[in-house]
Amino acid sequence: MKIIYFFIFIFFYFLPEMSHAQSTASIINKGNKAYRAGDFMEAINFYKAALKQDPNEETARFNLANALQQQKKYEASIEEYKKSKPSSSEQLRAASAYNKGLALIRSKKIDEAIVAFTAALRLTPDDKNTRENLVRALREKQNEQKSKPQKENKPQKPFNKDLMEEKFNQLRNEEKNLQKQLNKKSQNGKPEKDW
Repeated sequence: MKIIYFFIFIFFYFLPEMSHAQSTASIINKGNKAYRAGDFMEAINFYKAALKQDPNEETARFNLANALQQQKKYEASIEEYKKSKPSSSEQLRAASAYNKGLALIRSKKIDEAIVAFTAALRLTPDDKNTRENLVRALREKQNEQKSKPQKENKPQKPFNKDLMEEKFNQLRNEEKNLQKQLNKKSQNGKPEKDW
């Protein structure tokens, strides 16, 4: 009889958590349906609702970032990708890094995109798309550097001979003072240890 009460207690104890998880999953599924139908604003609303219910829900965060990217809200998308937790699955982290790289490319943040693609490639080294996008980002970086006008070499000011001689004399005097100090130390009678 005690065992039955124990199971009933466990059932009612975990019932709210099970219904909470179920409702979060159903909200995410509704968001997925809206995303597939091309209704990205509706999908964003569903994913935000799921995150409101469970702020640690990584699938909702990832899908929200993807929907924001589809709406060309790249900065908001990048922020959501950055919020991904290191504890999430390796596959989700790799996809998040990859998609973050895409959003960064579209935002013209090439250096950050290269970092994101590299992180994704570390997690999924065999991913051909990630490798290709990394190469594209590196090429774009090279083209960007080539297209920037080279800094013209500014003509250097002619040396001021008097100023140079003054600096040289200062250095020479400092060296003489150091030599005197070293000579005094060695004449004090205690040999310095040479090891």
